[in-house]
Amino acid sequence: MSGRRVVKRYAKALYEVAEESGELDSVNSDIKVIADLMSEPAIRGFCLRASSTAESRSQFLKIAFSPFITSSVMKNFINTVEENNREALLPYLPESYHEVLNERNNVINVVAEFASEPHEKLLSVLEEKLKKRLNSNIELIVRQNKNLLQGFRIIWQNNLLDRSAAGKLRELRKILLR
Repeated sequence: MSGRRVVKRYAKALYEVAEESGELDSVNSDIKVIADLMSEPAIRGFCLRASSTAESRSQFLKIAFSPFITSSVMKNFINTVEENNREALLPYLPESYHEVLNERNNVINVVAEFASEPHEKLLSVLEEKLKKRLNSNIELIVRQNKNLLQGFRIIWQNNLLDRSAAGKLRELRKILLR
């Protein structure tokens, strides 16, 4: 089983237990803490290192996570991760958990890449149109992509709407080559 699927399976289990126990808000807060901790290279590196002993991993998890984790569900989750020697999934847990949270709340992640910084009005219009088109709540992730010379690209659920200069040239090339 691929690593991504393992992380997603753990994230789903964490979400379900948090929901059943009524600790969803606390676990959501703890996930943010874990994301912050994973931005520290030493913590992230230790989690990804496979050569440590069971005792050193246990001690590390207690020192690195226990003081910052508030929910009993997350504390039990960290213990399960330790018991199953799955510390390497911790750096990827926040993203996978966020995906599960969005799936459960019918939220679609939409990435909008622009050649230059977009105006706020454009973003609000874009967000409203996407909500209508996708008939769902969306989480709009805006990025500036210097590789786009002009225009924008919108990416969601393996779909691409390419209105960049390069995208328009590709469309024109297809038409001319018919």
